[in-house]
Amino acid sequence: MESVLRTAIQAVLLVWKTHPGRILHFKLQIPPAEVLSESIRQRYGFRYGRVDKNHLLVYRLPVKAWKKPTRLQLCYQLLSAFPRPDFSRPLSTKPPQRGNKDEEAKLFREWLGRIDAGHDLIVYSDGAQIRGQDQGVTRTGWGYTIRKGGTTQEVCQGKGSLLQAEVVDAEVYGALMGLVVARVVGRHKRLFVCLDNTSVVDGLNGTPLKTSRNIFKHFKELATTHKPGVIVKWIPGHKNIEGNKAADRLAKDGAMMILDAANSPTST
Repeated sequence: MESVLRTAIQAVLLVWKTHPGRILHFKLQIPPAEVLSESIRQRYGFRYGRVDKNHLLVYRLPVKAWKKPTRLQLCYQLLSAFPRPDFSRPLSTKPPQRGNKDEEAKLFREWLGRIDAGHDLIVYSDGAQIRGQDQGVTRTGWGYTIRKGGTTQEVCQGKGSLLQAEVVDAEVYGALMGLVVARVVGRHKRLFVCLDNTSVVDGLNGTPLKTSRNIFKHFKELATTHKPGVIVKWIPGHKNIEGNKAADRLAKDGAMMILDAANSPTST
């Protein structure tokens, strides 16, 4: 390959065969054939490492101890030390209803009446961003409250602040913290996570946003391993729904808190 490439470069530049090869590659800004082929191998190795773990190609990548590695396996071994993405099915196959807020609030209250307080827990979470009095610094906070079924009886609540974050980041983090605590206090109960941000609901259901991807991933891992099941549900905001109002208050209180390494939840 190198001889063919050098002959083509010589024809383009109209130079003698004795011209140094390094000068030829430098003038045309074309790497040697060995470098080009190695970059192609690494690029394909990266592509093999990024395909979904359920892809049929993944089963051909491991090297058998009694067989000579194939070209495919050799390319994959170049860049295989990074996490493989999981494009699994979303937690909920039914898209959230987002029509008229008054009608959706009415439907949500009807839905609350059907939830069993003895077997289900509902996590209301929210995020908030307020401008502080100290030179207009913007503060971002998260909060959650856990209720027994469709009742107003609170099991646990938590709040906190985030550094250099947007409201979306706080809402995702609040949902994650609520889920972590709900898995402990409701180990054998079905969990519902209710938020009023449609983008975050879509992200938690399997379409992560460009921000806070690690938090989305952690939430998905916890939700899929909770055996009774976790359902993410959209809730119309600012419609006098008690759980949503409480989460909003906690998020605003959390935004004014001093940044800690960890903010412990409070139980009631």
